[in-house]
Amino acid sequence: MIVFLTGASTGKKEEIDVVIDKNFSSSQRSNVKTFYLCGGFNYNKLNFFNKFLMNIMKFMLKRKKNPTKDEKGMLEAFDKPVNFVSEENIQTLLCYVRNLEN
Repeated sequence: MIVFLTGASTGKKEEIDVVIDKNFSSSQRSNVKTFYLCGGFNYNKLNFFNKFLMNIMKFMLKRKKNPTKDEKGMLEAFDKPVNFVSEENIQTLLCYVRNLEN
C-alpha cells in the first residue's frame, strides 16, 4: 500500500510514524510505503472553524517558554503564508510507482 501525506510540517520520520500509527493497524503498517510531500499554510484561506482551531494552537505556541525552530516557523506562518510545494518532491513517489509497473 502506498500512502502519501501532505502538510506544512517538516516531514520528520517521527511525525510521519505518529500519523501512520494512528491510521493503520499493526498488520497494515508492515505493508505501507509512505511518502511525505511538503505543502504549505495560509491562515487567511482557512474557514471559520479551522481558524478557531489554529488560534488555539497559536495561543499554546506563544505561551511556550522555549519554542523549537519549527514552532517559531509555524507562528511566523500565521502572518506570512508559506508554501513548500515543489514538483520535484513528487519524483520519488513517481519513481517508486513506475518501478512497480515493471
